[in-house]
Amino acid sequence: MNKPIQEIAKIAHKLPIEAIQDINQRIGDWIASGGKEDDSYIHQQLRYAKRFVKGEETRQALLSMRRFDCYSTK
Repeated sequence: MNKPIQEIAKIAHKLPIEAIQDINQRIGDWIASGGKEDDSYIHQQLRYAKRFVKGEETRQALLSMRRFDCYSTK
């Protein structure tokens, strides 16, 4: 299994810049204070990023369904 920071990097292109900056700042602060790259706090940041991406994918799917629905005939 990849390290959580590597996993975050893999999905970073799906995150808004503000979320990436926030995660980066939090991880940087954690490591600067003596934390490790594989600590539970870093895994928490990965879970946050994954939830954000999943929420965005769900939102896009719903918007897509709405667009399709407006073209269907009743």
